[in-house]
Formats: sequence, structure tokens, C-alpha cells
Amino acid sequence: HTRSWQPYRDNNRQPPKIDVLIGILSMMNQVGRDRRLAQRRTWISAHWRALGATSWRYFYVCGRANSTNSTRVPLDTVEAGIVTLSRADDSYAFLFVRVLEMLRWALDQVPFRVLVKADDDSFVHVQNAVALVNKMSNKSHVESLYAGRTVRRAFVLRPNVTLARMPSRVAKYYASIPRAKWLAWRVSYEALPESKCVESKGFFYHQPYNLGLGYMLGNAAARAILRRHDARSASLKRLS
Repeated sequence: HTRSWQPYRDNNRQPPKIDVLIGILSMMNQVGRDRRLAQRRTWISAHWRALGATSWRYFYVCGRANSTNSTRVPLDTVEAGIVTLSRADDSYAFLFVRVLEMLRWALDQVPFRVLVKADDDSFVHVQNAVALVNKMSNKSHVESLYAGRTVRRAFVLRPNVTLARMPSRVAKYYASIPRAKWLAWRVSYEALPESKCVESKGFFYHQPYNLGLGYMLGNAAARAILRRHDARSASLKRLS
């Protein structure tokens, strides 16, 4: 597709900066293939393809099968608009790793102003996204942008969590979701100390954040997230 990201071939010039780079998380299984096909047939092929050449690009992100069990780490690969990450497993349990490695890859490979993180079952209104970025006259605001549907009171799921240990309204919500799915959302005390959470009536909640189905990150914001994560990982390794 003419809007999928491909390596820039002119080594004598700086690659053009993309206003909106859309990174779409997917998987290499049949469900992922069907979803990518559906997106390419719908919103990716919509009339906003007529926007300027540097207005937007998209790429899909998948993990590598059994990457956590391999002693040899190959290079990331790009083929047909799909980036296969070498350091992220192609499974739902390692979703957060794919998000972080997607940021790492995008920051290293593509000069962009704003990255839109989306899922392969999401719809992105490209024209609105590009218009929002271009309407922001303050460059620092664009660089530090973090926008999406904000969640302000999400219960922190710990490794030993059970429905009985949740507030009643929270337990009612999670009882309606397959257990295997929300167990993947658990976070350790080491990764998220209680001091970093919001406490209310003896229960702990996340700081406000944007839902993962789709959000926008300015270039500087993406760098800050990755830098903070890498520093935290290095600290945990020293303690182990």
C-alpha cells in the first residue's frame, strides 16, 4: 500500500518527517491476518489517501514466535508493511513488551512528529489526527502530546489478585471478563510500587492513563516513556 512505511532509500538526504505515524499492534495468526485485511479494505484505503505524502504513514507490529525461549535474537524485520520485532513474543501476555519495542523501533527508524498507537481492531480517522497535529502551533505541545480516552480510576491488579479482594463494583466488572484475559493485566509491586498509585479506602488505583485501543504520543513523550522504562528495568536488574 502506498501509505505503508518502507525504508527510505536516498542515503544522501535526511528522510522526510512524518506528521502522523500510525503503529498498529497485530499478531501473525489467522485472526491477525483477517483483521489486517479488513483494515486495509476500509479506513486505510479511505479518501484521506489524498493527504500529502508526509502527512501520514502506517505500519503493523507483530512479535516473533517463541522469542522468549530463544537464545539467539535476530534483527527486527520489515516486510509488506509489517514490522516483526525480535525482542517481543507474538502473544497477548507480552503485549506491553510489543508496545515498548514498537516505540523503540519507530524512534530509531522513522522521523515522526506524533505516533498513533492503535490495535488491529481499531478505526483511525486519519484526517482528524493529521488536522489535530497541524492545528497545534506550539511545537513543544506537539512534542509532549499524550492524548486519548482517559481512564481516571483503574484498579491495580496484583499477581495474587482475586475477585474477593476487589471493591464490589470492580469485582462485578472483572467477573464479566474472561479470567485469562484480565490476569494478563496484573502488575508486580516491583514494577509499580504502591507509592506510585492512587489510594482510596484501602484500595490502590492507577494514575490516569489513556486506553490502549488508541492514543497519540508526541516524539518527545515517546522518548520519555522509553527512557523511563529502560531506567526502571536497569534498576530492577541491579537489585535482582
